[in-house]
Amino acid sequence: MNVREIMTANPLTVSKSESLDELMRIMEINQLRHLPVMDGGTLIGVLSDRDLLAATGWRSERDRKQAGTAGDLVRGKPVCCSPDDSVVMIAVDLTSRLIGCLPVLEGQTLVGIVTEMDLLAAYSKLAGEGKGSKQMLEPVEQLMSTSLSTLAPTSTLAEALEIEEARAVHHILVVEDRRLVGILSNRDLAQALGAELDLSTPVSTFMSADPLTIEPQEPLSRAAMYLLDGKISALPVTDDDRLVGILTLSDLLDHCIVNLRQPDSYSSDS
Repeated sequence: MNVREIMTANPLTVSKSESLDELMRIMEINQLRHLPVMDGGTLIGVLSDRDLLAATGWRSERDRKQAGTAGDLVRGKPVCCSPDDSVVMIAVDLTSRLIGCLPVLEGQTLVGIVTEMDLLAAYSKLAGEGKGSKQMLEPVEQLMSTSLSTLAPTSTLAEALEIEEARAVHHILVVEDRRLVGILSNRDLAQALGAELDLSTPVSTFMSADPLTIEPQEPLSRAAMYLLDGKISALPVTDDDRLVGILTLSDLLDHCIVNLRQPDSYSSDS
């Protein structure tokens, strides 16, 4: 399986002169986590929602407009791949470099983008064909993380931003009386900043309420289905409504790498 088979062709791009406010608007409207940045017809970088959150921080709308453009946020030469590269190779590249996507170049022309979600879909397809299915029957509890970042519903936007910055986490779980009531992603925080919410605003007003969850004994295959169908990057794990862990897209991809590398050796009848 090669990149051409799983990439998103002709991705939405932005000019290097685009403002931070406009970048936030584009990401929110199109529900994107990554935006390739172009200088004319040349790719100069890729910005993530996390990059944008780090750049905007606690800035006001006026300060964001003075903070620069998409081109100012780009750092270093982008890591790219070819449409003919193997999925195995780029999967290893993504996970080892801790990046969420790779732009796909044919010559010097941007022809696509491949994300962690695309890789999970590729692996789920293999599992559906009977390759790697034994691993996907393992329970969620074997892979979930029990190191959790949590807040109460009454905690403020300022507190959420402090946790995001200090711990470099992608998801903060909102808990009341040990019961999960919501989740905050980088995107939720970026949208709160974009809406000019006061830093004293309680997280209950902008969190994603009643998030989809999974139980610890459910198979990883079901977790993959939930992530793909919901286009989400994390699943809180609950046991009798009690929060016990979190399973992320990155966790699941790390687990899938070995099977993508040698899928035939992990068939269901092996």
